[in-house]
Amino acid sequence: MTGLVTILYYFLCETLCTVNGIRLSSTADVYVIICRFIGSRAILSGPAGGVVGYAKTCYDQYNIPVIGFDMGGTSTDVSRYDGHFEHTYESITGGVPIQAPQLDISTVAAGGGSMLFFRSGLFIVGPESAGGKWKISRS
Repeated sequence: MTGLVTILYYFLCETLCTVNGIRLSSTADVYVIICRFIGSRAILSGPAGGVVGYAKTCYDQYNIPVIGFDMGGTSTDVSRYDGHFEHTYESITGGVPIQAPQLDISTVAAGGGSMLFFRSGLFIVGPESAGGKWKISRS
């Protein structure tokens, strides 16, 4: 293991391994035990948890498909649920190709906290977030 995966793995082991039965939400709508955690399962695990949440709370006996809209601080993600989870096995996240089972979640826009820049004659949104830039000073 290298880089961020190592940091995540050891953080989780040190903080959660003493509690039996804890499972982590993963990219593919399943919950995994810590010893089976790998970095690719953490990518989009937050939005995947949102898909599971709205699938369980909004989908009803009328079988009308539900669309999820998740605007976070740096991205806006869209997904769909029609009675079963739609999976994909390949995606590009942050310009990096990822080949791993995951829910079909599309990032369609910058998030509510993304900063707008003017660079080389073009307006560019994100990936920097305003949330990380604000500092509260007390006088």
